[in-house]
Amino acid sequence: MAVLHKAITPADIAILASMPKLLEHFIRRWLTAPQVEVGERGTRVLGDLLEIDSQSPPLRIPREAITVNGVPWTN
Repeated sequence: MAVLHKAITPADIAILASMPKLLEHFIRRWLTAPQVEVGERGTRVLGDLLEIDSQSPPLRIPREAITVNGVPWTN
């Protein structure tokens, strides 16, 4: 898990994606380990990898009022 957690760029994630057996073993170890700390670490590693690989745009605060279900919201 420590080695997988060193992937910090989308290019690193792409390299990991080309190794499905490695990822399969990681997930199997993560889900079958009886130690709580292994589960916590696996969750953190997988979450960080997914966050790095995410292409979602940064959140922004709208400058004008928006309407949701007929209710105006302002910041």
